[in-house]
Amino acid sequence: MAKNYIPELLAPAGSIDALKAAVNAGADAVYISGKKFGARKFATNFTDPEIEQGLEYAKLRGVKIYVTVNTLVNDSKLLSVAEYLIWLYKIGVDAVIIQDLGVASLAKKLVPDLDLHASTQMTIHNVPGVKWASKFGFKRVVLSRELGILEVEEIIKKTKYLGIEIEIFGHGALCYSYSGQCLLSSFIGGRSGNKGMCAQPCRKKYTLLSGKIDQYGKPLALHTVDIKDKYLLSTRDLALYQNLDTISKINLNSLKIEGRMRSPEYVALVVNIYRKVLDSISSGNWKQNSDDISKLKLAFNRKFTGGYLTENSAELVMARDSPGNRGLYIGQVQRYDEKTRTAIISIKNKYKLEIGDGIVFKYSNDNNEKTVKRTNKFFKTYGMAIEKSPVHKGDKLILNVGMPVKTGSKLYLTRSISLNHEANKIIKNRTSPSIPIDIVMWWDTDLKAHLEGEFIGFNDNKCKIHLKSSFKMEKAINKPLNPEQIEKQLQKTGKTPFILRKVSIKYPGDLFISLSKLNNFRREFLEKSQIELLLSYKPSQSHVQEACERFNNIKKLLSSSMEQFVGIDNDNTPIDLAVYADSLDTVKGALESGANRIYFEVPPKNLNILCSDSKNLNSMYDGSIDEAEIERVVSVLKLICELCKKDRTEFIWKWPQITHQYQINQYYTILKQLSKDFHGIMIDDIGVAEEVKKVMPNLVIYGSAGLNIWNKQTVLQLIKIFNTITPSAELSKENLRKIISSSRLDDLKTNFELVVQGNVDTLVTKDCLFSLVPKKDIKDIENEFWGIQDEKKQIFPIKIDLEGRTHILNSVELCLIDHLHEISQMGINSIVIDLRTKTYHYSRDMITIYKNGLEYINRKENSGKNMNRLKSKIKIISTGGITTGNFLKGIKE
Repeated sequence: MAKNYIPELLAPAGSIDALKAAVNAGADAVYISGKKFGARKFATNFTDPEIEQGLEYAKLRGVKIYVTVNTLVNDSKLLSVAEYLIWLYKIGVDAVIIQDLGVASLAKKLVPDLDLHASTQMTIHNVPGVKWASKFGFKRVVLSRELGILEVEEIIKKTKYLGIEIEIFGHGALCYSYSGQCLLSSFIGGRSGNKGMCAQPCRKKYTLLSGKIDQYGKPLALHTVDIKDKYLLSTRDLALYQNLDTISKINLNSLKIEGRMRSPEYVALVVNIYRKVLDSISSGNWKQNSDDISKLKLAFNRKFTGGYLTENSAELVMARDSPGNRGLYIGQVQRYDEKTRTAIISIKNKYKLEIGDGIVFKYSNDNNEKTVKRTNKFFKTYGMAIEKSPVHKGDKLILNVGMPVKTGSKLYLTRSISLNHEANKIIKNRTSPSIPIDIVMWWDTDLKAHLEGEFIGFNDNKCKIHLKSSFKMEKAINKPLNPEQIEKQLQKTGKTPFILRKVSIKYPGDLFISLSKLNNFRREFLEKSQIELLLSYKPSQSHVQEACERFNNIKKLLSSSMEQFVGIDNDNTPIDLAVYADSLDTVKGALESGANRIYFEVPPKNLNILCSDSKNLNSMYDGSIDEAEIERVVSVLKLICELCKKDRTEFIWKWPQITHQYQINQYYTILKQLSKDFHGIMIDDIGVAEEVKKVMPNLVIYGSAGLNIWNKQTVLQLIKIFNTITPSAELSKENLRKIISSSRLDDLKTNFELVVQGNVDTLVTKDCLFSLVPKKDIKDIENEFWGIQDEKKQIFPIKIDLEGRTHILNSVELCLIDHLHEISQMGINSIVIDLRTKTYHYSRDMITIYKNGLEYINRKENSGKNMNRLKSKIKIISTGGITTGNFLKGIKE
């Protein structure tokens, strides 16, 4: 029977012990991070010697090692990254996983032979994105976790001819936001997910609020929307165990397990289970095993989900009732006997409990798992370790319990002693590698022994070894060694990575040497062979030298660029004022107050219907074209276009931050009808932008902050496609100044744009929060303020985009009015006011304020008094107050 195709099993490791656990459990590859430039800064991570140690351990067992270099990097750190990339190449890692486009471009120049994997942080989620990655030089793309299986299958089919590999996540924690597009942790506390420092604010409590708005869009008379669950942004954990047979049929290249923050025991258990499943699928005899699912739940779970990949309902992706580990549900308390202090539990899961196991009882009248709180004689949540052997009687379990538990309480197993033993057994099961080696032994005229070996090393390198003995054999007097005795000693390869395949002994006969000397000779030969084996996965010295020479050339360029850094005299260059708008009212206000450019984002047609549909994930992607929606969007764009033409204002169609393939197909249809009616389009997706540019070379492409521009190397890549680019909202003014200054010194022809005002996006998620609104409140959904409030009483406005995705905006408005002069000196070409979710009056008044600020600068009247007067006006009409964001201090490193 022919074997079925199965993907590579890629395991996480946050420590050397976890790496060994992953290898011993059956991983095909392991991804790790050094102490720098990895997106899990709070994992233990690897020192440089540990990376080399782990690499050797894995390679000797046929396992690949990928190293994450997947944080965003500013210009001052690029030299350090370049040195790190050279070192990783030199020691022979199999690939690096990268988020930053500038870092990827450096890697291409420095170490073109080192495989590059595009991190999920690059937010690649459509066919053009994968095509661009292949053209750029990536060997593999880790797709966004928001794709459905039909979308993944389409991407694989349409990019297969390129030879690029596709990887998806198969198990572990899910981010609420599209990875790479989340700034929530950064804006709340300066800990950026793009720097590996996410504080996980999505696991906190939030309350959904609604209310009226004043003339500026500020909330009035807010009230709490009655929702039982409090962890509105908390997702379940991904587990594709039950879908692996289906997934294996789409020719996926790699299945990744998340968990670099997890223990070696967790890694061992999860990897071992997925290894067994994939091997069973390969041989065609897999059947789901309830024990496997129980073990996966015990390892860690926040409830399991197939994620957006396989679930039909968006609610099945979320775990809004609790953000923590659930354990394994065992059964429900039927009664509690106060005399014997025992609980009788009706069993729903027959997983065996034993002394030392950790359990928890949870009780709630509404079945909602609540925090520990004592009520009368019992706890609503009570945890303990089992001290006496449980008694099983049929479908009943009798447990000795230290505290009274309420009838109806649910029993969960949270720690299993036997499972820990199983994990440790997997970890200790260090099967030795076995690389076949062919050996020839012969003797010269001086009776010195020679060993010649041949084997296939890593990367299919043929390795040949020769060793001559330091001793001479003697003519035997009594008992000469025979060929069988010599071969027996040679067969003892011990703990080396070799097994003897072929042995040829050209023995002259009648010779003698002590077995200890013969054994030492064999050991010396095998040690030499192992050294040669380990060298076979590393690049040659000449290739390393070439990489070092390229580094020295790049080092000079990077260093000279920084040394020549100067300010830019931009006093005589007027700054354009642009806006992001998503309503007819804000467009009218912008035109009346004199905006130079309008980026218009088409609003959704009907939020009530859109968010209702978003509950069914199948309705989000069926490959069909919605003719009615296309007609509506065309009509809206034409209306805005005509208004802008009358006012002689540039009109740009702003695409949503995320563009799945089904959207792109519809947008192309719209573009063909309207491309001559507007000046250009704004896109956050480099792959889509490149494809549009090919089809419509005269169309001007603008890029917003979702492109994550952190350094000049990224700018160098983007200016090939984008006319105007917007640096990341996480950058400080010093970093901004360096990027722009060095770009101007190199005469790069691009326009820089900076968002200076508004409740900017903190994240975008596929989850539609409006789907939680009870029917009794849904009638006014489009005409009110909506937001979520955290435990510190900060209110984050929310908006729903054209495709039903939720955008959570910052709780306070970015305001850089009193820094306009600094901004103009940087070389910024235009500033942007984000008017989305705002009103006509806000649009008209805010633009007027900023126009006045620019006038003050032009007339050199930008005194503190004048600018503070404008700032005071802004405070009155802003939602949530004002902030300079990261402009002054940047984020924590």
